[in-house]
Amino acid sequence: KLKQTAAASTISDYNKKYHRLKRLRTSGFLIDVETPTILIRRFNDKATAMAYVNEVNKSAKEFLGVKDETLQVLALNQTNYKLILRDRSKWEIYADFFEKYYAD
Repeated sequence: KLKQTAAASTISDYNKKYHRLKRLRTSGFLIDVETPTILIRRFNDKATAMAYVNEVNKSAKEFLGVKDETLQVLALNQTNYKLILRDRSKWEIYADFFEKYYAD
């Protein structure tokens, strides 16, 4: 299983290669001990964020550097991000919601 710091570095390299002009920012935080999370910020709008999510889901091995079946790529807006920061138990609810309504 890939460590969070290694994953963040690989994702940053991917973004530099394919999304240099977007100047995306990558940082890590923990939802809980079992859910290391890497944030990728600075998308201009929902459409751009969703295009990114769909792209990396199709090229997950290059995005992460290894094949990891536990990889979950989601988009969330600033309001939902703040809600999850206040109550991390809401992460799983949001992830299920995202998969149901937004995932291809």
